[in-house]
Amino acid sequence: MPKKLTLKEESPRYGLNRFEESSRDRSEEEFVRHEKELLINEDIAFYSSIGELLEGIGFEKTIVTREGDTNIRFDATLCGYPAIPIEIKSPRETMYVNMKSIRQALENKVVLLSRNFYPTTKEAPSLAIGFEIPNERSDVEELIRDIKEVFDINIGVIDVATLLRLYFKVTINGESHHKQLLINLRGIYEEVENS
Repeated sequence: MPKKLTLKEESPRYGLNRFEESSRDRSEEEFVRHEKELLINEDIAFYSSIGELLEGIGFEKTIVTREGDTNIRFDATLCGYPAIPIEIKSPRETMYVNMKSIRQALENKVVLLSRNFYPTTKEAPSLAIGFEIPNERSDVEELIRDIKEVFDINIGVIDVATLLRLYFKVTINGESHHKQLLINLRGIYEEVENS
């Protein structure tokens, strides 16, 4: 008699972890380059892939909505305490985190705080995740500073290549502090040597 799979095992997102398979026998840079090429392809479920990377980094549960689903305000939520809302920009929408991404991240945080979907703190950031960080960062950085100054809300920004590197560092190198770096993220994530 075949084994009955649990919902978690049946879900393609929880099947064989494609990132884990892909990271074997590759250097960090080879892994990042390879996965970025796959993620830019429209056939990949970009939002689900972001959720899988975040869980690989150490977040126990990431709830991801279907791309384009406007019934739920957030594109994803890092559950646990504190909960962190996420605005995701797929390459089909835009290649770069932009001003709209930052405004939507602010809206996500306001909705999470006002409706109490998940327990959180005002200090925990709202994240904007995109395929790339903009080359001209001044407008995005200025808006993040303005939001902090006026609303006392922290916005964190991270790109796909950095998420892939963090995933590699956690799953292959066994590093464990990267989850906390994201929980404390303020502004654009800047990779620091030995972070």
